[in-house]
Amino acid sequence: MLAVLRGLLRRRARTLPAMAGVAIGYGAYLVLVSSAADVSRRFGARVASTGAEMAVRQAGVGMAILSRIRAADVPRIGEVARARWVSGVLVQLTRLPNGVQMPVFGIDPGDPVADLFTLDSGRRLSPASREALLGRSLASARGRPPGSRIEVLPGHAYPVRGVFASGNAFLDGGCALELPEAQRLFGMEGFVSLVLVKLGDPARLPEAIAAVRREMPHLHATASELYFTGFHELEAVEGYARALGAAALAVSVLGVASVLARNVAERREELAILRAVGWSRARVAGTVLAEGFALAALGGAAGLFSAWLFLRAASATGLSPWLPPEIPAGLVLEGAALLAFSVGVGCVPALVRSWGTQPASEFR
Repeated sequence: MLAVLRGLLRRRARTLPAMAGVAIGYGAYLVLVSSAADVSRRFGARVASTGAEMAVRQAGVGMAILSRIRAADVPRIGEVARARWVSGVLVQLTRLPNGVQMPVFGIDPGDPVADLFTLDSGRRLSPASREALLGRSLASARGRPPGSRIEVLPGHAYPVRGVFASGNAFLDGGCALELPEAQRLFGMEGFVSLVLVKLGDPARLPEAIAAVRREMPHLHATASELYFTGFHELEAVEGYARALGAAALAVSVLGVASVLARNVAERREELAILRAVGWSRARVAGTVLAEGFALAALGGAAGLFSAWLFLRAASATGLSPWLPPEIPAGLVLEGAALLAFSVGVGCVPALVRSWGTQPASEFR
C-alpha cells in the first residue's frame, strides 16, 4: 500500500484533482440524499413524539399544505377512533422577502401538539395574543429574537414571542401562530390541514385506522410516525436526489478512470519489467486496482468530512431549513458501496491495458 501511495504522490498534478472530484461527488451524494430524506424521516418521528399514535389528512392529497379537513370533522374523528384527545393543525408555506420559503403552523397552545415546539427562549403562545413563535434556524437567519417582529404575509407582521428548537430542519425553519389567527390569515376559517390522534388504547391503532377510513372515506388515516411515508411528491424528490447524487459520483469516477489510464500508459515499461521478473498478470492488475481504490478512499474520506462540516454549519447558521444537521450512518455505507462499485467499473480500462502488458514487445 505504501508503494501505491508513493506512486500516486509522484503524480500530484493528476492525483489531487481526481481526489477532489471524488470528494465533491461523494459529498454531494450524501448532502442531496440525506436532505431529501430528512423531512419524511425526522418529522414523522417528531409527530409521534407528541404521544399521538395516528395522523389524519384529506384523502387523495399528499402534502399537508394541500390537505383540507373541516374543523367539524375533528371531534368526529375522535369519536370514531375512540381517542383520548385529538388536535387539529394548520400547515402552510409562505415566502420571505429574500425569496426563501417559510413554513407556517397554526396550533392550539393548549393542545399536546404544542410540545413539538420546544421553547428555546422567550415565552409560549397565549390565547388571542396575535404573536408568533419562530424556529431557531429562522430566527438566527433573519435576526429575529423575542421582542422583534416577523412579516408572515405582506402587510401582516407579528411580534416574536419566543424561539423554539424542535430538532427538525423543516420545523425550525418556520413559525407557529395560534390556530384561529393562522386560519384567518390564510383564509382557512373552519379548516385544518391534519389531525393528530391520541388513542385511549394504543393497541387499537390498526382498528382505529380502519374505522376512520370506513366511516369517513374522505379522510386518510395512518400511524403518526408513518405520516410522510408513501407521499409520491416526497418519493419523487428523494428519487431525483439519488439520481443527481449518483450522477455526481459517476462524473467523479471518470476522473479516477482517466488518472489510472494515463498512469498505466506512462508505466508500460515499468510494468513490463515487473512481469519479466516474475510478477503475475493478477499481481500487476492488483496494483492498478489498489491505486484506484486508494484514490476513492482518500477522496471519499475528504467528501464525508466536507459534507458533515457543511451540514453542521448550515444547521447552526440557519442557512437552509431543508438541510439536516447530520448524515445517517446507513447512507454513509450506501454511498461508500456505490462509490466502490463505480470505481471498480472505472478501473476496467486500465486493468485491461495492464493485463495485456507483454515484456517482449515493450522491450523491443
